[in-house]
Amino acid sequence: MENNQTTRYLFFTGKGGVGKTSLACATAVEMADSGKTVLLVSTDPASNLEDVLESEVNEK
Repeated sequence: MENNQTTRYLFFTGKGGVGKTSLACATAVEMADSGKTVLLVSTDPASNLEDVLESEVNEK
């Protein structure tokens, strides 16, 4: 096992209203901007990813 492996999955958890969606979106954008492949998944039934990212979010 190499010592320079990176974390493959990140999970943001916590109480409601603490900024999980904002932090997850900011992290996803930063990682994508640095050339990484990113899949952002929300399990929140009241997800507001489109509002936070200011763009359309779909299954693609």
